[in-house]
Amino acid sequence: MKNPPSSASFQFSSEEDLIQNVSCTLKSMRLLAIEHASTYGNTQNIHDALKTRLESETDEECRILLKFAIEGVKSRIERSGKQKIKLEPENFFEEFRKSDATIKLQLIESFSEEGINKIIDSVPKLLKDEENPLVAATIIKRFAKFLSPDQFSMLTELHYSRFITVKLAAMEALVLYKPELLIQHLPSFLVSDDPRTRILAVRGLARINLEEATLYLESMLLDPNTAIKQVALQNCLLLPFDLVKKPLINFCSAESDLSFLARAGLVFKINPDPEVPFRLFEIVESSKGPKIGAMKKVLEGACNVIKAARVLKCDYQEYLSQLQLWVNKRISRRKVHTYISKLAVSETSDPNLTANIQNDLQNPIIKGAFEDALTWHIPDHVKDKVKELLSLPKPGAELPELPQKESFHEL
Repeated sequence: MKNPPSSASFQFSSEEDLIQNVSCTLKSMRLLAIEHASTYGNTQNIHDALKTRLESETDEECRILLKFAIEGVKSRIERSGKQKIKLEPENFFEEFRKSDATIKLQLIESFSEEGINKIIDSVPKLLKDEENPLVAATIIKRFAKFLSPDQFSMLTELHYSRFITVKLAAMEALVLYKPELLIQHLPSFLVSDDPRTRILAVRGLARINLEEATLYLESMLLDPNTAIKQVALQNCLLLPFDLVKKPLINFCSAESDLSFLARAGLVFKINPDPEVPFRLFEIVESSKGPKIGAMKKVLEGACNVIKAARVLKCDYQEYLSQLQLWVNKRISRRKVHTYISKLAVSETSDPNLTANIQNDLQNPIIKGAFEDALTWHIPDHVKDKVKELLSLPKPGAELPELPQKESFHEL
């Protein structure tokens, strides 16, 4: 079983991204943004966005979290630069039980690992008694890493909590530390209507069966529902690249939203893989309009990280030469396809066509493509024409050149 990723949950790319998701139409994404704001928010902009959302929010769970998030951010702004709460482990439970939710969250944040180890045996009861969903979810996220194997079973009881916040916090903890306890629940989670539940199930499955998890991830990335694609993309940064690579390449091939393509590019930008530029170039070739420029940026990022990471067995310039040769072969193959089409419809010999082919046949790559064409499913009379052309003497003209570039992303 693979080790869990270092980052336990998705982090929003910017304050603006966080604020936008506070009003997301998808409840689980809205809850994620509110939770994140409650835990880390420390600006007036976030505070104001939460207050604005509370005015129109109708969901009970979201309203509960919003109220405490607003107080949490306000308290964090007021505490900025001040000394944090410090509490000895022996006084924790007494202080915790008599505190409101805002103070409880501060108390949970205040613990060092040494302090957590002193109180961990009592955490299951603490969680069982907690009625506030945000506090309960924070307990799970803060203490799950330190639970003993026997204590994890309590988290499976929270799979069907009426609070999505608690359910997903428990599920993520199991994905990270005890994925085998999810096995019997995965079939239903993998087809859940909620994207966050589905992607957590994919992450759990990846710890057990990487190949099967790849299929479910690709299904989410190619889903017509924008929210499902967004959640899948966000979590690609947390999943093993072996799982992500093929689905993400297929996603780039099918996707037209430039902002989503840029997000996909971030994954390739931090995972150097010498095969990726070949696949991305194929997508650039088949792209149209603004997507061409977007995919070239993705390709450039993938090439740059390969160069910087020094993962190649050869030097980078030699790698570029190999890529260039591969590109030239693709260009030659397309050119030969065009010639074959013209030969197929030409009933008589065309002197200009023959002269152009003779000239191009001087290039060994193009000649090789013509020789390969003899194995294609083309009419016999066309094959005879190709054989005849291959047997003609060289015309003595200059060797035709195929494009050469100094760096692969310029191709």
